[in-house]
Amino acid sequence: MFVLSYHVDYWNRLGWKDPFSTKEFTDYQRAYGVQFKSRSIYTPQLVVNGSEHFTGSNRFKADIALKKYATSKSRNTIVIKNIKRKEEAIALEYFVEGGKFNTITFALVVSERITAIPRGENRNRTLKNTNIVASRTVSREDTGNISLPIPNWITDKDELSVIGYIQDEFLKTNGASKLVVKGV
Repeated sequence: MFVLSYHVDYWNRLGWKDPFSTKEFTDYQRAYGVQFKSRSIYTPQLVVNGSEHFTGSNRFKADIALKKYATSKSRNTIVIKNIKRKEEAIALEYFVEGGKFNTITFALVVSERITAIPRGENRNRTLKNTNIVASRTVSREDTGNISLPIPNWITDKDELSVIGYIQDEFLKTNGASKLVVKGV
Protein backbone atom coordinates (compact mmCIF):
# COMPACT_ATOMS: atom_id res chain seq x y z
CA MET A 1 0.00 0.00 0.00
CA PHE A 2 1.38 3.41 -0.99
CA VAL A 3 0.27 6.91 -0.04
CA LEU A 4 0.56 9.81 -2.47
CA SER A 5 -0.08 13.44 -1.63
CA TYR A 6 -1.24 15.44 -4.65
CA HIS A 7 -1.23 19.16 -3.79
CA VAL A 8 -3.96 21.14 -5.57
CA ASP A 9 -3.69 24.80 -6.57
CA TYR A 10 -7.21 26.16 -5.92
CA TRP A 11 -6.31 27.36 -2.42
CA ASN A 12 -3.36 29.44 -3.65
CA ARG A 13 -5.52 32.56 -3.98
CA LEU A 14 -6.16 32.76 -0.23
CA GLY A 15 -2.92 34.45 0.79
CA TRP A 16 -0.34 31.68 0.57
CA LYS A 17 0.84 29.64 -2.40
CA ASP A 18 1.42 25.94 -1.74
CA PRO A 19 4.90 25.35 -3.22
CA PHE A 20 3.98 21.76 -4.19
CA SER A 21 0.67 22.52 -5.89
CA THR A 22 -0.08 22.35 -9.62
CA LYS A 23 -3.08 22.81 -11.87
CA GLU A 24 -2.39 19.31 -13.23
CA PHE A 25 -3.07 17.82 -9.79
CA THR A 26 -6.27 19.87 -9.43
CA ASP A 27 -7.40 18.51 -12.80
CA TYR A 28 -6.63 14.97 -11.59
CA GLN A 29 -8.83 15.59 -8.53
CA ARG A 30 -11.58 16.87 -10.85
CA ALA A 31 -11.36 13.61 -12.83
CA TYR A 32 -12.01 11.73 -9.58
CA GLY A 33 -14.90 14.10 -8.90
CA VAL A 34 -16.46 13.12 -12.23
CA GLN A 35 -15.83 9.43 -11.56
CA PHE A 36 -17.40 9.63 -8.09
CA LYS A 37 -20.25 11.81 -9.42
CA SER A 38 -19.39 14.51 -6.87
CA ARG A 39 -20.80 17.98 -7.29
CA SER A 40 -17.61 19.53 -5.93
CA ILE A 41 -13.99 18.80 -5.08
CA TYR A 42 -12.60 19.46 -1.62
CA THR A 43 -9.60 19.18 0.68
CA PRO A 44 -8.49 17.22 2.45
CA GLN A 45 -9.88 14.51 0.20
CA LEU A 46 -8.66 10.96 0.65
CA VAL A 47 -9.10 8.58 -2.27
CA VAL A 48 -8.42 4.95 -1.40
CA ASN A 49 -7.48 2.54 -4.17
CA GLY A 50 -9.32 4.78 -6.64
CA SER A 51 -12.47 3.13 -5.33
CA GLU A 52 -13.89 5.45 -2.67
CA HIS A 53 -13.34 8.89 -1.23
CA PHE A 54 -14.07 10.84 1.93
CA THR A 55 -12.67 13.65 4.07
CA GLY A 56 -9.09 12.75 4.85
CA SER A 57 -9.40 13.66 8.51
CA ASN A 58 -12.08 11.00 9.06
CA ARG A 59 -9.96 8.35 10.81
CA PHE A 60 -12.87 5.94 11.21
CA LYS A 61 -13.56 5.78 7.47
CA ALA A 62 -9.85 5.74 6.65
CA ASP A 63 -9.19 2.76 8.94
CA ILE A 64 -12.08 0.79 7.44
CA ALA A 65 -11.07 1.57 3.85
CA LEU A 66 -7.40 0.80 4.39
CA LYS A 67 -8.20 -2.56 5.98
CA LYS A 68 -10.64 -3.34 3.18
CA TYR A 69 -8.14 -2.79 0.38
CA ALA A 70 -5.01 -4.01 2.18
CA THR A 71 -5.97 -7.61 1.48
CA SER A 72 -7.03 -7.14 -2.15
CA LYS A 73 -4.88 -8.87 -4.76
CA SER A 74 -3.23 -6.85 -7.52
CA ARG A 75 -4.05 -7.94 -11.06
CA ASN A 76 -0.87 -6.36 -12.39
CA THR A 77 2.78 -6.16 -11.42
CA ILE A 78 5.00 -3.24 -12.41
CA VAL A 79 8.73 -3.78 -12.79
CA ILE A 80 10.84 -0.59 -12.68
CA LYS A 81 14.50 -0.80 -13.70
CA ASN A 82 17.52 1.18 -14.94
CA ILE A 83 16.60 4.34 -13.06
CA LYS A 84 18.93 7.28 -13.81
CA ARG A 85 19.08 11.01 -13.44
CA LYS A 86 19.35 12.74 -16.81
CA GLU A 87 19.80 16.50 -16.48
CA GLU A 88 16.59 17.74 -14.85
CA ALA A 89 14.66 14.47 -14.94
CA ILE A 90 14.57 10.93 -13.61
CA ALA A 91 14.54 8.38 -16.45
CA LEU A 92 13.59 4.73 -16.11
CA GLU A 93 12.48 1.65 -17.95
CA TYR A 94 9.42 -0.36 -16.97
CA PHE A 95 7.21 -3.25 -17.94
CA VAL A 96 3.86 -4.50 -16.71
CA GLU A 97 2.93 -8.12 -16.09
CA GLY A 98 -0.64 -9.30 -15.72
CA GLY A 99 -3.99 -8.37 -17.14
CA LYS A 100 -5.33 -5.55 -19.25
CA PHE A 101 -5.18 -2.01 -17.86
CA ASN A 102 -6.06 1.53 -18.88
CA THR A 103 -3.18 3.66 -17.64
CA ILE A 104 0.02 3.43 -15.68
CA THR A 105 1.08 6.50 -13.75
CA PHE A 106 4.61 7.13 -12.52
CA ALA A 107 4.97 9.67 -9.72
CA LEU A 108 8.21 11.23 -8.54
CA VAL A 109 7.68 11.47 -4.77
CA VAL A 110 9.44 13.50 -2.06
CA SER A 111 9.38 11.66 1.24
CA GLU A 112 8.86 14.63 3.57
CA ARG A 113 9.00 18.42 3.81
CA ILE A 114 8.28 20.84 6.65
CA THR A 115 6.64 24.05 5.45
CA ALA A 116 6.13 27.28 7.42
CA ILE A 117 2.88 29.02 6.46
CA PRO A 118 3.18 32.84 6.62
CA ARG A 119 -0.37 33.79 5.50
CA GLY A 120 -3.82 32.44 4.82
CA GLU A 121 -6.04 30.03 6.74
CA ASN A 122 -3.07 28.19 8.30
CA ARG A 123 -1.11 31.38 9.07
CA ASN A 124 1.78 30.95 11.53
CA ARG A 125 1.54 27.14 11.43
CA THR A 126 4.13 24.63 10.37
CA LEU A 127 2.90 21.77 8.22
CA LYS A 128 4.57 18.40 7.81
CA ASN A 129 3.93 17.13 4.28
CA THR A 130 4.69 13.52 3.39
CA ASN A 131 4.81 11.56 0.14
CA ILE A 132 4.54 14.72 -1.95
CA VAL A 133 4.04 14.09 -5.65
CA ALA A 134 6.57 16.34 -7.38
CA SER A 135 5.76 15.31 -10.96
CA ARG A 136 3.96 12.54 -12.79
CA THR A 137 3.86 10.89 -16.19
CA VAL A 138 1.02 8.74 -17.52
CA SER A 139 1.32 5.98 -20.14
CA ARG A 140 -0.97 3.41 -21.72
CA GLU A 141 1.86 1.13 -22.86
CA ASP A 142 2.76 -2.09 -21.04
CA THR A 143 6.48 -1.48 -21.57
CA GLY A 144 8.60 1.56 -22.20
CA ASN A 145 10.92 4.33 -21.10
CA ILE A 146 9.62 7.34 -19.23
CA SER A 147 11.04 10.57 -17.90
CA LEU A 148 9.85 12.38 -14.76
CA PRO A 149 10.73 16.08 -14.59
CA ILE A 150 12.49 17.21 -11.40
CA PRO A 151 10.89 20.49 -10.24
CA ASN A 152 13.25 23.27 -9.16
CA TRP A 153 12.01 23.10 -5.54
CA ILE A 154 13.62 19.67 -5.03
CA THR A 155 17.00 19.74 -3.28
CA ASP A 156 19.85 17.25 -2.82
CA LYS A 157 18.58 16.70 0.74
CA ASP A 158 15.21 15.34 -0.41
CA GLU A 159 14.61 11.60 -0.24
CA LEU A 160 13.04 10.63 -3.56
CA SER A 161 11.18 7.58 -4.81
CA VAL A 162 9.22 6.61 -7.88
CA ILE A 163 5.82 5.03 -7.40
CA GLY A 164 4.12 3.45 -10.37
CA TYR A 165 0.46 2.50 -10.22
CA ILE A 166 -1.98 0.99 -12.69
CA GLN A 167 -5.58 2.12 -13.07
CA ASP A 168 -8.56 0.89 -15.01
CA GLU A 169 -10.88 3.19 -16.98
CA PHE A 170 -12.75 4.03 -13.74
CA LEU A 171 -9.52 5.20 -12.00
CA LYS A 172 -9.49 2.14 -9.72
CA THR A 173 -6.00 0.99 -8.84
CA ASN A 174 -5.08 -2.61 -9.57
CA GLY A 175 -1.31 -2.73 -9.11
CA ALA A 176 1.51 -0.59 -7.75
CA SER A 177 5.26 -0.61 -7.21
CA LYS A 178 7.79 1.64 -5.48
CA LEU A 179 11.49 2.18 -6.05
CA VAL A 180 13.58 4.44 -3.82
CA VAL A 181 15.84 6.73 -5.86
CA LYS A 182 19.38 6.52 -4.47
CA GLY A 183 22.43 8.40 -5.60
CA VAL A 184 21.02 9.72 -8.85
